[in-house]
Amino acid sequence: MEKTRLKWKLRALDAGLAVYPIATKGRPSRDGVFIKWDDIDKVVAYKRDLLTEDLVCIKIIDGKNDSIEINEEIEGFHDALRDLPSYLKGFPNEKEYWGALIQPAFLTNETTLWRK
Repeated sequence: MEKTRLKWKLRALDAGLAVYPIATKGRPSRDGVFIKWDDIDKVVAYKRDLLTEDLVCIKIIDGKNDSIEINEEIEGFHDALRDLPSYLKGFPNEKEYWGALIQPAFLTNETTLWRK
């Protein structure tokens, strides 16, 4: 029997960043995570090596050093990344860091994208 993975959605809202599960057939939705723009202290990008491909991840860290990790498999990931410069002053445009983040393949390429 194949397990159904919970699908997530990411949205940049005026008040902050929301990550929440999408209800799927036979699976109830759970509460998501919301972080206010003012609470974000640092944003770090990196890749996870999944053996045959890389997964681009973003870690968002708040003032209490709690963090959430989002990745490119989450619905709305690229839309939210394009919106971040509107909410976090000085956050780079996706074109400024994406190439260096994804190449070379299978390396972490961790980089701090933004710090308060």
